[in-house]
Amino acid sequence: MTIDHRTPIFPTHAETVTKSDSTTFNPSAIVVLVSGDIKVQPAGGGSPIVFSGWPAFVALPVMCTMVYSTGTTATGIIRSY
Repeated sequence: MTIDHRTPIFPTHAETVTKSDSTTFNPSAIVVLVSGDIKVQPAGGGSPIVFSGWPAFVALPVMCTMVYSTGTTATGIIRSY
């Protein structure tokens, strides 16, 4: 496999996430600024996952396409893509 030298290794965009039980976004890395539970939809499909007591400033170990309102207590949610 050849990687084009112009392909960014790190995400080039970031924005805040509004928790929603219906709004999806393109696969993104997620980090929270205030710890708590976070319920997400993995980008690969399957069932939603809840990361209980997720610490602030630590990226989730899975790319996500949704952050659910129901089941999420963490705040200051940012996605990078």
